[in-house]
Amino acid sequence: MHSSCRVQSELRRHKMLAINSKFNDKPSISAMFVSSLANGTLDNHNRLDTSTILKQLEQMILNPSKVYPIIQALTKSGLAREEVTAAVVYIYCNNDKMEDLIQYTVNKEIGNAKNETDLFKEDSVLVSIYINYTKLIGLQYLWRLLADTLYDVSEVQSRTFSSSHHKEEDDDKFMDVLHLKLAAQAVFNRMKTTPFPFLLKMFLLTIKTDIDEEYSHLSNSVLATFVLLRFICLAITNPKLYGLWKKNPNEKTLRCIVLLSKIIQNTAFGVEFNKEDELVEVNDYIRVNSGPMSKWVENICVEEMREEGEEREYVEVEVGDGVKENGVKWMWSVMRMNRQVMRRELNRKMDGEEWKEMKKDLEDMGVLTVGGTSSESLSSRVGDKSRSSEKSLTEDSTAS
Repeated sequence: MHSSCRVQSELRRHKMLAINSKFNDKPSISAMFVSSLANGTLDNHNRLDTSTILKQLEQMILNPSKVYPIIQALTKSGLAREEVTAAVVYIYCNNDKMEDLIQYTVNKEIGNAKNETDLFKEDSVLVSIYINYTKLIGLQYLWRLLADTLYDVSEVQSRTFSSSHHKEEDDDKFMDVLHLKLAAQAVFNRMKTTPFPFLLKMFLLTIKTDIDEEYSHLSNSVLATFVLLRFICLAITNPKLYGLWKKNPNEKTLRCIVLLSKIIQNTAFGVEFNKEDELVEVNDYIRVNSGPMSKWVENICVEEMREEGEEREYVEVEVGDGVKENGVKWMWSVMRMNRQVMRRELNRKMDGEEWKEMKKDLEDMGVLTVGGTSSESLSSRVGDKSRSSEKSLTEDSTAS
């Protein structure tokens, strides 16, 4: 079957994979967040106390000024930032409050930057939130954009580049480079014709608006970094993680798609390969397409005029109540497990009155206390099993 036919025939299946299966309240989701609370141990506790505590924590998490230092503190404790922000993003999406989280986080990180090199580093809270958000609302777009081309790449099974100058191997290298250029052009053609997810546009528009106030000269490069390096190219090099392939690529195919990603990145930033680089023959493609790709990135944040009655491409964010509740439970368990680091980091990052209020709330919820509260029995049920929730979260995210 031709690859384009295959893509069309599986588009409906992928929609179900991207939107429904990952976020329904299933045992795998419950295990993903709260393997430490398996078999409903939390719900077997006093129901009034349990529901009250979890509701209080949910409201705290939904306050961006409070959840931001919590994310930083949990990261200091050794948890992967992606795990923590995944739970937070699910909770915000369920409550339809992502805009609040995005706006606060963008303002916070721009305000904290001492200079332009400090902006939106790879390990920043905003970048982690963005990547998790793209996995919620960007999978349909990525499927339409990349599935056809990546399927062709996997079928070709491009040969490994050789440094030899034998004629036959030089011919092979030429064909490899030609194939990569054709693949890059196919992706760019799809980029120009496939509607970009509206909610991601709004995310990027928030970044652009705030960046333009202090670092306007960086606006387009920042957008290119978020759109390409942390979304499209990330999906190209991790096709299984983004639901594009059912299994990880073999070594030769992985090398090919990594090179494809490099070509797209360099084109977006107008950076040509060095003479010693194996992709130096792609420079003519970069020179021709760098300007148009830069313009495409710039236009993402321009809301186009639409004819009356024309519908906007819009992906509904569907995060069920069960998933949200699992996220809150998981947050409680890891905050409790890492309470010493939480206490130290929050005390260091927050001012006196703010920390005093938050400390009391966390103690009332049994997060920071050592004993003697009505919620202490919650932690006794969590125990050391909380650590297994970290592994479960990572494994389930990868499997999806």
